[in-house]
Amino acid sequence: MHQGPVRHNAPGTRASYCTRGPCVIMHQGPVRHNAPGTRASQCTRDPCVTMHQGPVRHNAPGTRASQCTRDPCFILHQGPMRHIAPGTRASYCTRGPCVIMHQGPVRHNAPGTRASQCTRDPCVTMHQGPVRHNAPGTRASQCTRDPCVTMHQGPVLHTAPGARASYCTRDTCFILHQGPVRHTAPGARASQCTRDPCVIMHQGPVRHNAPGTRAS
Repeated sequence: MHQGPVRHNAPGTRASYCTRGPCVIMHQGPVRHNAPGTRASQCTRDPCVTMHQGPVRHNAPGTRASQCTRDPCFILHQGPMRHIAPGTRASYCTRGPCVIMHQGPVRHNAPGTRASQCTRDPCVTMHQGPVRHNAPGTRASQCTRDPCVTMHQGPVLHTAPGARASYCTRDTCFILHQGPVRHTAPGARASQCTRDPCVIMHQGPVRHNAPGTRAS
């Protein structure tokens, strides 16, 4: 079918085997996409057209496709940031270094990827190994109350306000902030990590300040 500048097959039909034309958009069920092997990102601005290019699916530039599909491997691209559609789980779909996943109220990158260089969104929380933190140069302390989200702001790592992260990490240089006192995680040794005069270290049942500081 041809309607305006976009070609697509009739509703309810399967036309994926019919053409390799670069501007043919296929319709199968509630999702529209281009034919295998074609590039259709330049063909339409239909807000529900989802493009497939290689192993990653995303919507055409300038469109908003978050409402179009619940396919667990659909990655949506809106501006400089890629994320999955609301209600889907796409963490296993891609290993692209700049793919940011959205699951519930927390955004993080896919397992095994490094996305800290991908965004400066102040509410993007990155996951790298067992520790979550926000991207360099951003302030994410207001973004989440996840008890295991550790924020990085400058040279000091701390938890978000109101969160309890003391049980989240054993990194020897992780400083946790809970109220007006900073201390290390239980079982960690952080006395060598900082010379901040108001950092109180916790090692076993005794709290003390770091060597060379005055915390009285």
